[in-house]
Amino acid sequence: MRPELQLAATILGCDPADVVLLLRTCDSDRRDPGGFQCPESGLVEAPRGSGGIYGFLWGVNSVNWETWEKEWWMVVAAVHSEVIDLVGMVKVPRCVVLCSTRDQYEATQFLYKRPPPGMYPIPGITLTGGKYTFLMGGDISTLKAGDYARLFGNNGSELIGGYRSLLIGGARSSLTGGDRAKITGGDHSVLTGGNDSTLTAEDGSTLTGGKSSILMGGNYSTLTGGDDSVLSWRWWDEDGNRYRITTIYIGEDGYTAGTAYTCIDGMVSEASQTEET
Repeated sequence: MRPELQLAATILGCDPADVVLLLRTCDSDRRDPGGFQCPESGLVEAPRGSGGIYGFLWGVNSVNWETWEKEWWMVVAAVHSEVIDLVGMVKVPRCVVLCSTRDQYEATQFLYKRPPPGMYPIPGITLTGGKYTFLMGGDISTLKAGDYARLFGNNGSELIGGYRSLLIGGARSSLTGGDRAKITGGDHSVLTGGNDSTLTAEDGSTLTGGKSSILMGGNYSTLTGGDDSVLSWRWWDEDGNRYRITTIYIGEDGYTAGTAYTCIDGMVSEASQTEET
């Protein structure tokens, strides 16, 4: 076990195996959303009536991390038995500050390199790997790897993989893969793949594929494919009370490679014409 975790266990009066790490972000005054101002180092105890010290256990969160104040990034140690689950975040009555910085990269790397490494999708993390790499990040993460990589990010993430890579991101993500990549994004994502790639995203997304690619977007999405590509949109039919899929084939019926098309409630048109109207 790392020395700083041994020291934290001693200060907290617990077994080193019971030490867990929390990721916290604060505003410029080091105040969290609960209003608690955390010092930069040492043992911290929540003031009476404050409700506790809030954070994300091992960085895992189910709230919209993109909207949080992120002037200060902190990693704190706490006792596992004292952690109270608040569904999406946790709180503890006391902790030991191990890392306090304005540098997002420094704090997320500090957490990533402590046990259990790589097991949780840490928000804001930046990771780089080579061929056949598996990388996972949380909201606003940046993941870059080579061919055959498997990259999983959450909302607002940027993922870049190579040949035959698998990329999965959340809403508002930017995902780029090479030839034969399989790429999936959420609402308002930007997906780019090479030849023979498969791209799937939700409403309002932008998808661009190379030759013989398969692109599936949601309503109001913009799709651009190369020669022999298949472009489809999934949209909700209010009259029929069901989802429908509209498909066009590049090279048929006047649809051309390299042209951006959009679909609104089943009606396909060139994206440039839609913008003009």
